[in-house]
Amino acid sequence: MSKDLIQWCHKGYVYSPSFVGDQVFSHDVHKLTDEGEFAFFYDGKKDKLMTQDQFIEFVNYMIECTASVH
Repeated sequence: MSKDLIQWCHKGYVYSPSFVGDQVFSHDVHKLTDEGEFAFFYDGKKDKLMTQDQFIEFVNYMIECTASVH
């Protein structure tokens, strides 16, 4: 697996995966305005990066879920 920087952005959220060796360590999703703090935790496969479509679907779902809580 390549360690090339992969970042997706959708509705103000950024996907920026972390690596340990050649494995994905975590799928970090941050707000674009505050990249120092996790917005959502994606518990996906650790051996694959999220695709852009998966990221968009995940962000839309999490926004919908958190909106219904407030």
